[in-house]
Amino acid sequence: MDHDANVTPWVMVARDGGLTVRWVRLDPEDGTLDLASYAAALNARTRLVCVGHAANSLGTVNPVQRMAEMAHAAGAQIFVDAVQSAPHLLLDVQALGVDYLVCSAYKFFGPHVGVLYGRYDLLEKLPAYAVRPPARTPQKNGRRAPSLLRPSRVPPLRCTISPRWAREPRSMLS
Repeated sequence: MDHDANVTPWVMVARDGGLTVRWVRLDPEDGTLDLASYAAALNARTRLVCVGHAANSLGTVNPVQRMAEMAHAAGAQIFVDAVQSAPHLLLDVQALGVDYLVCSAYKFFGPHVGVLYGRYDLLEKLPAYAVRPPARTPQKNGRRAPSLLRPSRVPPLRCTISPRWAREPRSMLS
């Protein structure tokens, strides 16, 4: 269920900040994160929960709405990696109750760029971490390369979601 893109950055931030990363067991019956293990990992010192919404290897979808409720009850924020679910499920971030949700536009035929949703009140206070400008401007034939990051090149999510998957919220496998 863990994806390197939603594990390594958090492990590195924890290492840099002297923080603790806690792991949650997988429920072997249904392939989702075990909620009892999840509850045991939460405590008053928990500040951020990072969880994958779905697993493409198993086709399972975690109960993110319940996990968000539990995280908030412990005083923590919740960050959801929706890279595997965004192209297949209708995502209502407000109904899910998440604080942050990320996905990659290339998963729904856009450029290889990350997409971040964050609650506005939290984003206003969020400092950038380890952001560096590029060492040099990309060049092609002596001219500046065109930007692939223009928002106009990212198709609207509502146009790329399959209604079939919206009717089957517990599994992304056919």
